Amino acid sequence: MSMETIPMPADGLAGQSLAQGPHEQRNDGRFLISASLFMSAVVGCGTCIRIIEQHTRLSPLLVAIPFFMLLMIIELVILKTCRIRSAAAQYTISGIINSVCAGVVQQIGGMAMKRVGLHLLSYGWFHQRYCVAYFFPMTGKYLGPPLSVLAVDLCYYFAHRLGHQLGFIWAGHHVHHNSDEYNLSTALKQSWLSQVFTRFVYLPLSLFMAHSRFVRLMEWNLIYQFWVHTCCIRRLSVLELFLTTPSNHRVHHDRRYHKNFGGIFCVWDRIFGTFMDEASLACVGSAEKLASKRGQSLLMLGVDGDELAYFGTTAPQVSYVEDLLQLQQPKHLLRKVACTSGLFNKITCLWPGPGYYTAVDWENKSIPRPTQLPSRRIRMRSVLRNTSGKLYVALHFVAALVMFAECLASQPTLASVQLCVALMPMALGLLSIACTLDGMAKAAMVEIIRCMGMFVICLRVVRWARMQETAVPKAYFGTLFYMVSTMFLLGYRHALEVSPTDSIHPCRWARVSKDKRA
Repeated sequence: MSMETIPMPADGLAGQSLAQGPHEQRNDGRFLISASLFMSAVVGCGTCIRIIEQHTRLSPLLVAIPFFMLLMIIELVILKTCRIRSAAAQYTISGIINSVCAGVVQQIGGMAMKRVGLHLLSYGWFHQRYCVAYFFPMTGKYLGPPLSVLAVDLCYYFAHRLGHQLGFIWAGHHVHHNSDEYNLSTALKQSWLSQVFTRFVYLPLSLFMAHSRFVRLMEWNLIYQFWVHTCCIRRLSVLELFLTTPSNHRVHHDRRYHKNFGGIFCVWDRIFGTFMDEASLACVGSAEKLASKRGQSLLMLGVDGDELAYFGTTAPQVSYVEDLLQLQQPKHLLRKVACTSGLFNKITCLWPGPGYYTAVDWENKSIPRPTQLPSRRIRMRSVLRNTSGKLYVALHFVAALVMFAECLASQPTLASVQLCVALMPMALGLLSIACTLDGMAKAAMVEIIRCMGMFVICLRVVRWARMQETAVPKAYFGTLFYMVSTMFLLGYRHALEVSPTDSIHPCRWARVSKDKRA
């Protein structure tokens, strides 16, 4: 794709004192209220996570999971009550399921990596053999903790940057960016594959930092990044200069650019030339149109009152099933390699990622961009036609998450084969939900067969429990749940149909219209 450069706006655009009319003043008040409420919730949840971690000695990330859910609910309430006009910020059932499923797959990939035992890329393995902490102590009472935080965030910056600039790493990290929606649920979209390729970036820390401290700081780094995936907050004044904020992270998720790779601090982007202010997006396309609504630039909004950023990736999502299996970008990369002749050319195909050229401003105050501007904000969204279908999918999604939580809690005591068997019902449940959201013609029949199979399994567990004279309440509940689900689908199979008028899908509707003509 041909590239051209466009001039960046003059420094200080976001801080200009621009005249505002009544409409812009109402926007200011609306976003000020939403930002105040949201920041109060974020600070409160962060404090609670810290207190619970100190008293229970549990993993910070594990403690943070219920607070993630709470913040998502708070964001949803703020979006509705403050009437924030942002197409990407709105919550949908398909979007939430898609994001949480990616997080589940990442955890499964992490468990698989531990089972396989990647010793050559193991932080603990390097620390035990090559630790030189007695030469470079990082355990000082006052200097050690802040230096450790900075060191971990610096390594995260380079790992994140490589994930955008190298194609074979982007094949994994692509999952986090391919959604056109941008809310707190987007933070849960993570890839297991990118962890494999970026582990080596953190190995220098093993020379002077204990594994337990590294894990704890890395988890807090990820916890911090959760709250910046929001459109409820516009600008945070002086904090924009050194911290990663929702404003500069929205630039990072813009499908046209690959900038702002810092985790907690944005100073690394400023030092290494990969920083881009959200005000720069205002110059994309028609700068003249922006001048007609200059007051909105203070809020970092476009001329249509929506976000300046176009979220997602250049290539849109095409299937919820592919997204669940995290195969879209690896399949595209392998197809590209297969179509290229010559060993050197094939290796070259794996090297440049989408941020290979756009991460750094090669010319003074200019940023490269594709000449083709995005046509619309949301390119794939699936909406179930009936309320009963939405409730059904939500209940079975929660049931799959409960099964996954059980496997996650008991996985240290299970053998690899036992863990695979235990994860199978959950995996089939998520796969069936993805087929439903994709609008597959036989999705209802597949779901009926799955529910009947789960009913039989739960019934056998109940019979085994009676023979052993033990009580398994979950098996009784599962038997009733899947029996009712099977009867519901047999009577209301059309409940799982998706609505072609409310949904957007690049590859489904030709198939649906063909079925309707038949």
